[in-house]
Amino acid sequence: MPITLAELLALPNADATFEEVTIPGIGMVKIRALSLAVHHDMREDCSKGEEFNTARWETLMMVNGLAEPTVTFDQATALRKKVVGPVNKLLEAVLRISGLTTGGVVAQEAVDKAEETFQPEPDTVQ
Repeated sequence: MPITLAELLALPNADATFEEVTIPGIGMVKIRALSLAVHHDMREDCSKGEEFNTARWETLMMVNGLAEPTVTFDQATALRKKVVGPVNKLLEAVLRISGLTTGGVVAQEAVDKAEETFQPEPDTVQ
């Protein structure tokens, strides 16, 4: 049965969608979901120039995705210089709660489709 407009409009607002994430050995942070509008603005901001600015993208994800503690752009830039594990856990959590990943794993459906396009080399007779 198709979804109704009322059901679509009942989706939770990003600014009211939070999740507490434990960073091993450090403690807990509160992550906020990104809205489609914020995500679009971030992508547009990072797409200026010839190449996508990944460093700016990660920084903006922390600025917009960390609810507690909040961080400024400069503080998020400094966090990018820390050990990758904890910072990457923050970034993965922002993506996941925003619905942009499924827990950091490739969906089985995507794997199956990729395998369908794979053609093994024919056996060669020597």
